[in-house]
Amino acid sequence: MHNSVGLLTEIEQNNRFYLTQIKANQKHLMNDLVYISNNIKTEKIIIDTEKSHGRINTRSYEIHPINMDILEP
Repeated sequence: MHNSVGLLTEIEQNNRFYLTQIKANQKHLMNDLVYISNNIKTEKIIIDTEKSHGRINTRSYEIHPINMDILEP
């Protein structure tokens, strides 16, 4: 799904949850998420490891309670 401000605001206003993957080329959003990760207590960390195609991939997910007001427009 897309990471537009309008979409994320609508989801937040309806008290819904949204899972997304952000890559480093989404600079402003990535900076916000790094700030959240460093400054807001993590509720839960999930580590997922899978083996496929001769590789072992490990992904970690952090769950944070956030309020849209803390993000810059």
